[in-house]
Amino acid sequence: MNVLVTSGTGKVARELIKLLKEKGASPIVMSHSKGNLQQLPQGVKGVFGDFNNAETWESAFSGMDTLCLITPPLEREAEIATAFVAKAYAAGIKHIVFLGVHNAENAPQIPHIGAKVIIKQALIASGKPFTIVEPNNFFQNDLWFLQAARDQGEYLQPIGQIGLSRVDLRDIALAMSNAVTDEKHQYKVYPLVGPEPLTGEKTAKILSEILGKKVIYPEDCMEKWEVMLKPMIPDWLLADWKQMYTFFIDQGLRASPVQLIQQEKILNRAPRKYEDFVKENV
Repeated sequence: MNVLVTSGTGKVARELIKLLKEKGASPIVMSHSKGNLQQLPQGVKGVFGDFNNAETWESAFSGMDTLCLITPPLEREAEIATAFVAKAYAAGIKHIVFLGVHNAENAPQIPHIGAKVIIKQALIASGKPFTIVEPNNFFQNDLWFLQAARDQGEYLQPIGQIGLSRVDLRDIALAMSNAVTDEKHQYKVYPLVGPEPLTGEKTAKILSEILGKKVIYPEDCMEKWEVMLKPMIPDWLLADWKQMYTFFIDQGLRASPVQLIQQEKILNRAPRKYEDFVKENV
């Protein structure tokens, strides 16, 4: 089975590719960077394809059975990705596994989250085989913030005090690989969430215990986060993410008990814990 993986050099895709190979599938990485394609791990094939250039799509789909659709940050994400989905099915892709966002329908006003809702609707309306996995905020986002926790004693991801049911990206990759290799997951939508909600203060407390030094969640976390990120990403993306974190602070993103049960149907085990992720990375 040939599986096209978009955004194939990102963190989720790298873990997904490893699992697909273990399951006997043949993952093929799509990337718009020819340099990245030349640096793929041994035994992993790549194909050139650019979301912003529809003329490159057909050749990327050639010979593929399944598409694992992970969309990169795009200013016109909904428009581009829905066209990409239609072209994929028309080219003979039999099944699309899409990486969405947990409870995205609750925040369609946030550009990248609203785009996921539109893509989800397009997949469902197509009548063709799909699986949608919808993860919460990733544990691995904290790889950006662990250094500040060590050096400054502050946790600087502005996740608020209501709580997010955050998830390990390895659980996301596992769910996507299971969706690829088991037909029982077709035409289904799965939440992907961690075992318990995490607030800014609770996260700082966990980091304090594991690092062996006091870490706080500062009241001006959003402002400090913005100063940290501004030199690294374009203004339109910073504004998008700031809107998302404002939503987290105001409303949180907590899983329901039913969603915890639903996700285990595709994970086949309990989700990973945040404490274990931190211990592995400090």
